[in-house]
Amino acid sequence: MNSKATSCLWPRAIIDVIPSPGAHAATVNILRNFDPGLDQAQPHLRLDVTHLQPAMGSPFHIAQHIKRRLGDKESGNAAGKEATLGVASDPYVGAYAARVARTGTIKTIAPWEVQSSLHHEPIENICQLTPELAYKLRLVGIRTGAQIAQQPLAVIKRVFGRAGITLWRACRGETNVGALEIDDQYHSIRCRAVLPPRTSSQRAVHSHLRRITNSLLSVLRNRQRLPAIISLSMQEQRQTAIEIGSLDIRCDELNTRNLVDKVMQVVAQNWCGGALHFVELTAQQLYDPSGQLELFDALSPSRSEI
Repeated sequence: MNSKATSCLWPRAIIDVIPSPGAHAATVNILRNFDPGLDQAQPHLRLDVTHLQPAMGSPFHIAQHIKRRLGDKESGNAAGKEATLGVASDPYVGAYAARVARTGTIKTIAPWEVQSSLHHEPIENICQLTPELAYKLRLVGIRTGAQIAQQPLAVIKRVFGRAGITLWRACRGETNVGALEIDDQYHSIRCRAVLPPRTSSQRAVHSHLRRITNSLLSVLRNRQRLPAIISLSMQEQRQTAIEIGSLDIRCDELNTRNLVDKVMQVVAQNWCGGALHFVELTAQQLYDPSGQLELFDALSPSRSEI
Protein backbone atom coordinates (compact mmCIF):
# COMPACT_ATOMS: atom_id res chain seq x y z
CA MET A 1 0.00 0.00 0.00
CA ASN A 2 1.20 3.51 -0.78
CA SER A 3 2.78 4.80 2.44
CA LYS A 4 1.78 8.37 1.56
CA ALA A 5 -1.89 7.33 1.43
CA THR A 6 -1.67 5.91 4.94
CA SER A 7 0.26 8.73 6.57
CA CYS A 8 -0.83 12.16 5.32
CA LEU A 9 -4.01 14.12 6.04
CA TRP A 10 -6.58 14.69 3.28
CA PRO A 11 -8.69 17.80 2.60
CA ARG A 12 -11.74 15.54 3.02
CA ALA A 13 -11.98 11.99 4.40
CA ILE A 14 -14.96 9.64 4.06
CA ILE A 15 -15.20 6.12 5.51
CA ASP A 16 -17.89 3.83 4.12
CA VAL A 17 -18.73 0.84 6.32
CA ILE A 18 -20.53 -2.35 5.31
CA PRO A 19 -21.57 -3.88 8.67
CA SER A 20 -21.16 -7.54 9.52
CA PRO A 21 -24.33 -9.60 9.05
CA GLY A 22 -26.50 -9.25 12.15
CA ALA A 23 -24.37 -6.50 13.66
CA HIS A 24 -25.95 -3.42 12.05
CA ALA A 25 -27.47 -1.89 15.20
CA ALA A 26 -24.34 -2.43 17.32
CA THR A 27 -22.18 -1.04 14.51
CA VAL A 28 -24.32 2.11 14.31
CA ASN A 29 -23.93 2.72 18.05
CA ILE A 30 -20.13 2.54 17.81
CA LEU A 31 -19.84 4.65 14.66
CA ARG A 32 -21.89 7.46 16.19
CA ASN A 33 -19.00 8.06 18.57
CA PHE A 34 -17.04 9.18 15.51
CA ASP A 35 -19.83 10.92 13.55
CA PRO A 36 -22.96 11.86 15.56
CA GLY A 37 -24.76 12.78 12.33
CA LEU A 38 -24.44 9.26 10.92
CA ASP A 39 -27.33 8.28 8.64
CA GLN A 40 -28.26 4.71 9.52
CA ALA A 41 -30.98 4.44 6.85
CA GLN A 42 -28.41 3.78 4.10
CA PRO A 43 -27.28 0.22 3.29
CA HIS A 44 -23.71 1.42 3.80
CA LEU A 45 -22.88 3.46 6.92
CA ARG A 46 -21.00 6.58 5.84
CA LEU A 47 -18.85 8.71 8.14
CA ASP A 48 -17.23 12.06 7.43
CA VAL A 49 -14.06 11.92 9.54
CA THR A 50 -12.29 14.96 8.07
CA HIS A 51 -12.44 16.82 11.38
CA LEU A 52 -10.92 13.88 13.30
CA GLN A 53 -7.62 13.88 11.40
CA PRO A 54 -5.72 16.45 13.51
CA ALA A 55 -6.35 14.35 16.64
CA MET A 56 -6.38 10.80 15.24
CA GLY A 57 -4.08 10.89 12.22
CA SER A 58 -4.59 9.91 8.59
CA PRO A 59 -7.91 8.56 7.27
CA PHE A 60 -6.36 5.07 7.08
CA HIS A 61 -5.33 5.21 10.74
CA ILE A 62 -8.82 6.38 11.71
CA ALA A 63 -10.28 3.45 9.75
CA GLN A 64 -7.94 1.05 11.57
CA HIS A 65 -9.08 2.46 14.91
CA ILE A 66 -12.75 2.08 13.92
CA LYS A 67 -12.08 -1.49 12.78
CA ARG A 68 -10.55 -2.34 16.16
CA ARG A 69 -13.52 -0.81 17.97
CA LEU A 70 -15.95 -2.80 15.84
CA GLY A 71 -14.14 -6.03 16.69
CA ASP A 72 -13.75 -5.27 20.38
CA LYS A 73 -15.43 -7.96 22.48
CA GLU A 74 -15.97 -5.46 25.30
CA SER A 75 -18.15 -3.41 22.98
CA GLY A 76 -20.51 -6.35 22.55
CA ASN A 77 -19.91 -6.28 18.82
CA ALA A 78 -17.23 -8.93 18.25
CA ALA A 79 -18.93 -9.90 15.00
CA GLY A 80 -17.98 -6.44 13.78
CA LYS A 81 -14.53 -7.77 12.92
CA GLU A 82 -16.11 -8.89 9.64
CA ALA A 83 -17.13 -5.31 8.76
CA THR A 84 -15.68 -3.98 5.51
CA LEU A 85 -14.40 -0.40 5.25
CA GLY A 86 -13.78 1.79 2.22
CA VAL A 87 -11.72 4.96 2.71
CA ALA A 88 -11.73 7.75 0.12
CA SER A 89 -11.98 11.49 -0.34
CA ASP A 90 -15.65 11.57 -1.39
CA PRO A 91 -18.75 9.43 -0.70
CA TYR A 92 -19.02 8.00 -4.22
CA VAL A 93 -15.50 6.57 -4.28
CA GLY A 94 -15.77 5.49 -0.64
CA ALA A 95 -18.81 3.36 -1.44
CA TYR A 96 -16.98 1.84 -4.41
CA ALA A 97 -13.94 1.04 -2.23
CA ALA A 98 -16.12 -0.72 0.34
CA ARG A 99 -17.90 -2.78 -2.35
CA VAL A 100 -14.71 -4.08 -3.97
CA ALA A 101 -12.76 -4.68 -0.74
CA ARG A 102 -12.47 -8.22 0.61
CA THR A 103 -14.91 -8.90 3.43
CA GLY A 104 -13.49 -7.80 6.76
CA THR A 105 -10.72 -5.62 5.30
CA ILE A 106 -10.00 -1.93 4.72
CA LYS A 107 -9.51 -0.57 1.19
CA THR A 108 -8.02 2.92 0.90
CA ILE A 109 -8.17 5.03 -2.27
CA ALA A 110 -6.27 8.29 -1.82
CA PRO A 111 -7.39 11.36 -3.81
CA TRP A 112 -4.46 11.03 -6.23
CA GLU A 113 -5.20 7.32 -6.81
CA VAL A 114 -8.82 7.64 -7.88
CA GLN A 115 -8.32 7.88 -11.64
CA SER A 116 -5.92 4.93 -11.82
CA SER A 117 -8.23 2.85 -9.61
CA LEU A 118 -11.25 3.45 -11.86
CA HIS A 119 -9.53 3.56 -15.26
CA HIS A 120 -9.92 -0.11 -16.25
CA GLU A 121 -12.69 -0.95 -13.78
CA PRO A 122 -15.95 -2.23 -15.30
CA ILE A 123 -18.75 0.27 -14.89
CA GLU A 124 -20.86 -2.34 -13.06
CA ASN A 125 -18.24 -2.40 -10.28
CA ILE A 126 -18.00 1.37 -10.02
CA CYS A 127 -21.76 1.96 -9.89
CA GLN A 128 -24.70 -0.08 -8.72
CA LEU A 129 -26.55 -0.34 -12.01
CA THR A 130 -29.73 -2.08 -13.03
CA PRO A 131 -29.15 -4.80 -15.67
CA GLU A 132 -31.11 -2.71 -18.18
CA LEU A 133 -28.94 0.38 -17.71
CA ALA A 134 -25.73 -1.65 -17.81
CA TYR A 135 -26.87 -3.21 -21.10
CA LYS A 136 -27.69 0.19 -22.63
CA LEU A 137 -24.29 1.57 -21.60
CA ARG A 138 -22.53 -1.37 -23.20
CA LEU A 139 -24.46 -0.78 -26.41
CA VAL A 140 -23.05 2.76 -26.67
CA GLY A 141 -19.53 1.65 -25.75
CA ILE A 142 -19.38 2.70 -22.09
CA ARG A 143 -17.88 -0.25 -20.24
CA THR A 144 -15.11 1.15 -18.01
CA GLY A 145 -14.20 4.20 -15.97
CA ALA A 146 -11.92 5.40 -18.76
CA GLN A 147 -14.86 5.43 -21.20
CA ILE A 148 -16.95 7.40 -18.68
CA ALA A 149 -14.15 10.00 -18.61
CA GLN A 150 -14.26 10.34 -22.40
CA GLN A 151 -17.94 11.30 -22.50
CA PRO A 152 -19.22 14.89 -22.25
CA LEU A 153 -20.43 15.79 -18.76
CA ALA A 154 -23.93 16.52 -20.09
CA VAL A 155 -24.26 12.92 -21.29
CA ILE A 156 -23.19 11.46 -17.94
CA LYS A 157 -25.53 13.79 -16.02
CA ARG A 158 -28.43 12.73 -18.21
CA VAL A 159 -27.75 9.05 -17.50
CA PHE A 160 -26.78 9.18 -13.81
CA GLY A 161 -28.40 12.40 -12.58
CA ARG A 162 -26.64 14.44 -9.90
CA ALA A 163 -24.31 11.58 -8.97
CA GLY A 164 -22.95 11.64 -12.52
CA ILE A 165 -21.00 14.84 -11.79
CA THR A 166 -18.95 13.16 -9.06
CA LEU A 167 -18.55 10.00 -11.15
CA TRP A 168 -17.34 11.91 -14.20
CA ARG A 169 -14.87 14.01 -12.22
CA ALA A 170 -13.48 10.95 -10.41
CA CYS A 171 -12.95 8.99 -13.63
CA ARG A 172 -11.10 11.97 -15.11
CA GLY A 173 -8.85 12.33 -12.07
CA GLU A 174 -10.38 15.68 -11.16
CA THR A 175 -10.67 15.43 -7.42
CA ASN A 176 -13.98 16.24 -5.79
CA VAL A 177 -12.14 17.28 -2.63
CA GLY A 178 -12.85 20.91 -1.89
CA ALA A 179 -15.36 21.12 -4.73
CA LEU A 180 -18.08 23.63 -4.02
CA GLU A 181 -21.50 22.12 -3.48
CA ILE A 182 -24.33 24.18 -4.94
CA ASP A 183 -27.96 23.52 -4.06
CA ASP A 184 -30.45 25.32 -6.30
CA GLN A 185 -33.87 25.32 -4.66
CA TYR A 186 -36.96 27.17 -5.78
CA HIS A 187 -36.66 29.64 -2.90
CA SER A 188 -32.92 29.66 -2.06
CA ILE A 189 -29.42 28.96 -3.35
CA ARG A 190 -26.84 27.43 -1.01
CA CYS A 191 -23.08 27.24 -1.60
CA ARG A 192 -21.01 25.04 0.74
CA ALA A 193 -17.34 23.99 0.92
CA VAL A 194 -15.62 21.47 3.19
CA LEU A 195 -12.27 22.96 4.23
CA PRO A 196 -8.91 21.21 4.65
CA PRO A 197 -7.98 20.12 8.20
CA ARG A 198 -6.49 22.79 10.46
CA THR A 199 -7.94 25.69 8.49
CA SER A 200 -7.76 28.29 11.22
CA SER A 201 -5.95 31.36 9.89
CA GLN A 202 -7.99 34.41 9.00
CA ARG A 203 -6.21 34.68 5.67
CA ALA A 204 -7.12 31.09 4.69
CA VAL A 205 -10.74 31.55 5.76
CA HIS A 206 -10.93 34.79 3.75
CA SER A 207 -9.62 32.97 0.67
CA HIS A 208 -12.24 30.20 0.96
CA LEU A 209 -15.06 32.69 1.56
CA ARG A 210 -14.01 34.63 -1.52
CA ARG A 211 -14.17 31.44 -3.60
CA ILE A 212 -17.60 30.55 -2.22
CA THR A 213 -18.90 34.10 -2.68
CA ASN A 214 -17.74 34.19 -6.30
CA SER A 215 -19.61 30.96 -7.04
CA LEU A 216 -22.77 32.06 -5.26
CA LEU A 217 -22.89 35.37 -7.13
CA SER A 218 -22.22 33.57 -10.40
CA VAL A 219 -25.24 31.31 -9.86
CA LEU A 220 -27.42 34.30 -8.93
CA ARG A 221 -26.38 36.14 -12.10
CA ASN A 222 -27.03 33.09 -14.27
CA ARG A 223 -30.47 32.63 -12.71
CA GLN A 224 -31.23 36.37 -12.89
CA ARG A 225 -32.27 36.49 -9.25
CA LEU A 226 -31.40 38.82 -6.37
CA PRO A 227 -31.42 37.82 -2.67
CA ALA A 228 -32.94 39.83 0.15
CA ILE A 229 -30.88 37.92 2.73
CA ILE A 230 -27.62 35.97 2.63
CA SER A 231 -26.97 33.80 5.69
CA LEU A 232 -23.62 32.40 6.80
CA SER A 233 -23.13 29.05 8.54
CA MET A 234 -19.88 27.59 9.83
CA GLN A 235 -18.77 24.52 11.73
CA GLU A 236 -15.65 24.38 13.83
CA GLN A 237 -14.01 20.97 14.06
CA ARG A 238 -15.55 18.83 16.82
CA GLN A 239 -18.44 21.26 17.13
CA THR A 240 -21.97 21.19 15.75
CA ALA A 241 -22.85 23.35 12.76
CA ILE A 242 -24.33 26.74 13.64
CA GLU A 243 -25.68 29.67 11.67
CA ILE A 244 -23.63 32.58 12.93
CA GLY A 245 -25.25 35.45 11.12
CA SER A 246 -27.36 36.78 8.31
CA LEU A 247 -26.88 39.86 6.14
CA ASP A 248 -29.48 42.19 4.72
CA ILE A 249 -28.30 42.76 1.16
CA ARG A 250 -28.75 45.76 -1.09
CA CYS A 251 -28.41 45.43 -4.85
CA ASP A 252 -25.39 47.73 -4.92
CA GLU A 253 -23.56 45.37 -2.53
CA LEU A 254 -23.80 42.36 -4.83
CA ASN A 255 -20.17 42.24 -5.84
CA THR A 256 -17.54 39.89 -4.49
CA ARG A 257 -15.40 42.39 -2.62
CA ASN A 258 -18.23 44.09 -0.74
CA LEU A 259 -19.96 40.85 0.11
CA VAL A 260 -16.76 39.15 1.34
CA ASP A 261 -15.97 42.17 3.52
CA LYS A 262 -19.44 42.03 5.11
CA VAL A 263 -19.21 38.27 5.65
CA MET A 264 -15.76 38.59 7.26
CA GLN A 265 -17.16 41.19 9.67
CA VAL A 266 -19.76 38.66 10.80
CA VAL A 267 -17.08 35.98 11.07
CA ALA A 268 -14.85 38.21 13.21
CA GLN A 269 -17.71 38.84 15.63
CA ASN A 270 -18.65 35.17 16.07
CA TRP A 271 -15.67 32.95 15.26
CA CYS A 272 -13.49 31.84 18.18
CA GLY A 273 -10.50 31.10 15.96
CA GLY A 274 -10.74 27.30 16.00
CA ALA A 275 -10.13 25.14 12.94
CA LEU A 276 -13.13 25.21 10.60
CA HIS A 277 -14.71 22.11 9.06
CA PHE A 278 -16.99 23.83 6.54
CA VAL A 279 -18.51 27.18 5.64
CA GLU A 280 -21.61 27.87 3.60
CA LEU A 281 -23.54 30.85 2.27
CA THR A 282 -27.26 30.70 1.54
CA ALA A 283 -29.10 33.27 -0.57
CA GLN A 284 -32.73 33.50 0.58
CA GLN A 285 -35.91 35.38 -0.31
CA LEU A 286 -35.01 35.54 -3.99
CA TYR A 287 -36.70 38.01 -6.30
CA ASP A 288 -36.39 38.94 -9.96
CA PRO A 289 -34.71 42.15 -11.23
CA SER A 290 -38.06 43.98 -11.28
CA GLY A 291 -38.29 43.58 -7.51
CA GLN A 292 -41.00 40.91 -7.52
CA LEU A 293 -40.52 38.34 -4.76
CA GLU A 294 -41.03 35.05 -6.49
CA LEU A 295 -41.13 31.36 -5.53
CA PHE A 296 -40.14 30.43 -9.02
CA ASP A 297 -40.37 27.02 -10.64
CA ALA A 298 -37.72 27.64 -13.28
CA LEU A 299 -35.21 25.85 -11.07
CA SER A 300 -35.96 22.28 -10.20
CA PRO A 301 -34.08 21.14 -7.07
CA SER A 302 -30.68 20.00 -8.21
CA ARG A 303 -27.12 19.81 -7.03
CA SER A 304 -23.92 20.46 -8.85
CA GLU A 305 -20.26 20.76 -8.01
CA ILE A 306 -18.02 23.40 -9.45
